[in-house]
Amino acid sequence: MGIFSDRRERDEPLAPLVPLIRAEAQRAVDLDPSEPGPHFLLGALAAVIDYDWNEAARQFGAEIADHSATPDALWAYAAFYLDPLARSHESAAAMQRAVDQDPLNALLRAVLSVHLNAVGKHDQALHEMQKALEIDDKIWIAHYLHGIIYLQKGRLAEAIAAAEGAHQAAQWHSMPVGLLAAALVRIGEKDRAAALIREMGDSPLLFGAGFCTICSARKRMRPRTGLRR
Repeated sequence: MGIFSDRRERDEPLAPLVPLIRAEAQRAVDLDPSEPGPHFLLGALAAVIDYDWNEAARQFGAEIADHSATPDALWAYAAFYLDPLARSHESAAAMQRAVDQDPLNALLRAVLSVHLNAVGKHDQALHEMQKALEIDDKIWIAHYLHGIIYLQKGRLAEAIAAAEGAHQAAQWHSMPVGLLAAALVRIGEKDRAAALIREMGDSPLLFGAGFCTICSARKRMRPRTGLRR
């Protein structure tokens, strides 16, 4: 799961590693079908790579209902399966379980914040994000997700500040650049936004450029939370 999520976080293509990850996970399942970890990984691959929601549901399976499900498993279930299917209340509940198990994990709190925001619990979402940053203010994803919430709420100065914090902490990643550019477009600084996108060039993946285009044009957006430190 570490390789899988790290590639997604770093804007690096996952496809070349998919056969290896799938084979190793399946080998682990064959050795011990009761071990939940490989099932969660296969479920994440089924959702993110194959868009096979039935297979994802089968792999995540009954283990996710078990109170012994790990925070990583709950995060994968919420981010890769429930969230894309717009099962927002369930994904928020899964992330709350993850945070309850690991309350000092700043990243899990940041992801919980986004899921709470998606179900309309805006004040609670901002409270959880502030707690995440109090625990660790160096996690770029927390600043990035904080910026998205502010952008959704139209608090553009705060969105820009959060996006700049994320960009400074992860200059190699296109997502903070896309968010910062989107916020700048919203306040009329289109030239600066365009310059940021140009500096990004053809790598990494131009995902941030597309993200900027979408976010600057929309008042509401649902960030994907399948990012892991």
